[in-house]
Amino acid sequence: MAALFLLLVGLFILLDRMGTDWLILRLAERDVWWSPYRMLPSGGHIEMYTKGIKPGGDFATLLYGRIPGWHYHEGDRQFYKEPDPASKPEEVHLFVEKFPDGPPVLENRLARLGVGKVGFFRRLYTRRRQWESWDRIPSKGATGKSEYGVVPKETKKDEEHIFYFSTTMAISLETVPTKDLGSVQAKVIFNTLLVNPEKAEFLAGKWETQALSAVRSRAREYITSKTVQEIQAERDTTAPTDFVDTILRANQPQAEESGTVDVVNTYGIMIQGPRLEDFDVKPEGAADDEVLASLKRQKIAINDLVTANTQVEISRKRGMAKAEERKAEAEGITAEFAARMSVPQGAQLSMAEAVRTTSLKALGIQPVATVTTDE
Repeated sequence: MAALFLLLVGLFILLDRMGTDWLILRLAERDVWWSPYRMLPSGGHIEMYTKGIKPGGDFATLLYGRIPGWHYHEGDRQFYKEPDPASKPEEVHLFVEKFPDGPPVLENRLARLGVGKVGFFRRLYTRRRQWESWDRIPSKGATGKSEYGVVPKETKKDEEHIFYFSTTMAISLETVPTKDLGSVQAKVIFNTLLVNPEKAEFLAGKWETQALSAVRSRAREYITSKTVQEIQAERDTTAPTDFVDTILRANQPQAEESGTVDVVNTYGIMIQGPRLEDFDVKPEGAADDEVLASLKRQKIAINDLVTANTQVEISRKRGMAKAEERKAEAEGITAEFAARMSVPQGAQLSMAEAVRTTSLKALGIQPVATVTTDE
């Protein structure tokens, strides 16, 4: 095996320096472990390769087609956006830090052939993905017209090895209650970028699900914190809105928030360009029966909790009263015993009293305390 590996390395060096283009292209067309070359993907596409002779190993490397405005950093295994006039100062600083010599440019022989180098013992990675997107829904009516809506999507069998740098996704928000018991129905459309494909595919646990969950969580959290009037004002404006900003903050670490955050560092994805479609706001009191039932259940749960706490407090006070009563009784007995023992024949009198009380109880008669007085 070692001799075979050395032979392959020697062949690789020979091909890289002196090999003919047609031989490199023939090798690049085959997904076999003994070929160090693969064809570069089309623009906006990413292909990942795993370690080993058979598919399904650990992540090894990736190849990608041209992605305008984005550049891949080999050390970080992450794409970074090239600054533009609208970029923030911190974004410009980060890009310059990662690419001090400017954006990388591939102008070598392999790039001109449309070929990338992956090395030996590499196999193409594939996975079937499922998500929801905003797309045309064919009409079943007589008019033959179609409309757009949220529709399920999945990768085709022969495209499971192709990962899009940008994937259009969508969620449907059905009757989300507002702060003043109105309701909102809307469709949120956004793009999910694979800025760190390795993390997204091998660590996130289905990045498409993470993206949909993050946007849904932040959208619902925002709507429930606003009144109908505030939501309507955002619906009717053409300026950037707080709603969109709230969705985009999923890309960043946030303090003291309950929504899903920091999807870039956690899942290797980035939410971009969220927008709203079919945005319908119902006035105050228009929340449907399901929402009202949910709020009623919450109120009942709160009342039950208050009732339970009240019962606990009553029981606690009763227990304290009983304890005080027993304490007073014990103190009275102690005082009486001390008084009797302080006079002559006190012990005999106490014994006689005890015998009398026991005898009366045995006969079913409630004893009455005797009182002695000195004349």
